[in-house]
Amino acid sequence: MREYITHTEPIPYIIVKNYFPQREVDCMLEECDRLSPLLEYQAPKNLPDGHKQNTQMGVDEQYVNRKVSPILKSMDSIYNDTQLIEILEDSHWFWKSWFHTNSDGTFLSYAKHGDYYRGHKDIAVISLMYWLWYEPRPFVGGDILLTDYDINVPVERNQLLIIPSSISHEVTPITEGYGRWTAVRFLYLRSN
Repeated sequence: MREYITHTEPIPYIIVKNYFPQREVDCMLEECDRLSPLLEYQAPKNLPDGHKQNTQMGVDEQYVNRKVSPILKSMDSIYNDTQLIEILEDSHWFWKSWFHTNSDGTFLSYAKHGDYYRGHKDIAVISLMYWLWYEPRPFVGGDILLTDYDINVPVERNQLLIIPSSISHEVTPITEGYGRWTAVRFLYLRSN
């Protein structure tokens, strides 16, 4: 059962635990395995060398039809979550921007021992991060730190985090193990 946790002060962010049914998590993990040979290091935009260490890939670029990708299909289903929509409408003025976004992009990130992503802001309006891995949890570290506010968000399997993209955030180093998958969805406002 989903658990929605809404924060409004000092910044708005939303955590939803147990987001997808287990069968969807399993399908997404199978897709992660299939896509893993395509993952590569991608230098961050507008940040210095050494600001991050991980591998990733754009998921949208792999498919002509989004509906054949379990990851894209599951991330698209978030738009139909009526309880989340109510929270977005009622909890904080910033979330009104959700309803004005008109484009999105999804990438898949993989982290292992030694990987990290120092404080950065995303070039979007809203950032959604969703974590999954095979049980038992095969790594230590990899939490999200909202750096300007010193807020630590421990990552949990099948958990969704929604933040304003302009909030500086980092991935703490993976100090042991491997296997931390993150599906990241950016919501944009594009002019036609």
